[in-house]
Amino acid sequence: MKRKSLFVLSVLVTLILTAFVVSTASASTGCFTDTNGHWAETFICWIKDNGITSGTAPGIYSPEGNVTRAQMAVFLQKVDELAVSQANSADVTNLAAAKAYTDTSLSTGQIQVVMAPTEWNNHPTNSHTFTVSKFFNYTKIVWSGGVAGLDFFMGQPTLPVALHGRKMSLAGTEVCYDAAQDSAFVSDIKVYIYKQSTAPGTETFVTPVSDPTDRVNAACVNYTFAPVVLTGEDLVFVQVIGNFDCGACNQLRLGRVTFVLQPTATPADALSAPQMEMPSTDQPQPAGDPNFVEPPQSGPRP
Repeated sequence: MKRKSLFVLSVLVTLILTAFVVSTASASTGCFTDTNGHWAETFICWIKDNGITSGTAPGIYSPEGNVTRAQMAVFLQKVDELAVSQANSADVTNLAAAKAYTDTSLSTGQIQVVMAPTEWNNHPTNSHTFTVSKFFNYTKIVWSGGVAGLDFFMGQPTLPVALHGRKMSLAGTEVCYDAAQDSAFVSDIKVYIYKQSTAPGTETFVTPVSDPTDRVNAACVNYTFAPVVLTGEDLVFVQVIGNFDCGACNQLRLGRVTFVLQPTATPADALSAPQMEMPSTDQPQPAGDPNFVEPPQSGPRP
């Protein structure tokens, strides 16, 4: 009866191991001299290759031998250790692959931010007088008097300088205008990046776009350039210079501006400027202040 129980136990362990490794059985053969040509040779070699068994003697596996309860315990523990080791290895590999994918995705994607047509502002020069009307799809500038000549119109978008902890770069700009309504024309389009610093006198300008071309049409002009990495201290401006050089016929329409941003693989920096500490709103005003209102008392007054 004991030999029968051991035989049943041996079959059970063989079935467990076979079920565990059936999908990943190694093609290795020749691991033991007494398993060459055996129907389970590749399975036996797999558990030897993975450190689950070393056989019953050097070069011998005894494929038809019985398995004791003690041997079964060792086999099961080694199978569990192998599974844990393989899972940990797979986790490391998967995490590395996920990080590589994330880094690649973040550094090759593209984000487009649109400055609304109503965000244009006039910075008058040459004693110009303008009437500025803002519509949902454009800002209309009509010259109503003053010295004929050039004038400046500025737009300042709100751009993200970091995304998911990565620095952003400005890689392109598209500016839409309509100079076909009247005799005013666009004489220059510029994009500035104003790099501001807390240190006095250290502000600088980067100008990725400067296009001094006279334009009397209606179009959207697309500019691409070498990406400029942005920081939390940078401000981006777009400038259109209009030429108002005739009589009362001068009208210029400015539309949307699209900024093309590209995430980089570089981690974003923390803001270097000190944060302003806001005063607490819980403190009462000084008693001498005419606007002072004494807070209500929760108990009897002394």
